Amino acid sequence: MQLFAPSLAFVDLETTGMHAEGDRITEVAIVRVDVDPDGGAPRVTEWSTLVDPEVPIPPAIQALTGITDAMVKGAPAFGAVAGEIAERIA
Repeated sequence: MQLFAPSLAFVDLETTGMHAEGDRITEVAIVRVDVDPDGGAPRVTEWSTLVDPEVPIPPAIQALTGITDAMVKGAPAFGAVAGEIAERIA
């Protein structure tokens, strides 16, 4: 299989709303596709984590995403996973 780049990373974010200046991330998911240099099938890896937004998740967003305050309680804050995210999409 030929890709237009040696690696592609698809990132999905769930948030507490739609305003970048005030809303926070509640989940990050990454699917990465890496070309096999020997011509074999691409390697696909998946990774995801809940993120504690450190603010309450509005009820409408909980209904939309299925992510509740209880689910993110005890999850890492974004700053704690930012480095790993950067590595996974590099």
